[in-house]
Amino acid sequence: MPQDSDFQQHTPPSRWEMLRHLLYFQLKLILDGLRDAALIPVSIVAGLAGFFLRRQDPWLWYREVLHWGRATDRWIDLFDIHADEPKPDFDDLMEQTRQRLDSRHDHKPGSEQ
Repeated sequence: MPQDSDFQQHTPPSRWEMLRHLLYFQLKLILDGLRDAALIPVSIVAGLAGFFLRRQDPWLWYREVLHWGRATDRWIDLFDIHADEPKPDFDDLMEQTRQRLDSRHDHKPGSEQ
């Protein structure tokens, strides 16, 4: 079985650290599974709603689901692929959401104030 040399370089030799990492990984697996279970119906509804209700941009809601999926994938970071990247906190995520909603509102016809 091939060894993951990058993981081997960063793992401390402590048995307790291994146990902590194991428990942390299980929590990440649970979060990832819950996220995936939520994405199934949400993506179907967003895709079908866009298909039937948005002639101009049928992809809009589906793209939003994909964007949310990517953001949560980075946040959960199941296999520590994004370990070196700065993690957004809850306030950052809320601010990004507010900015996205504001920019959409500003582009609607008749939204000039």
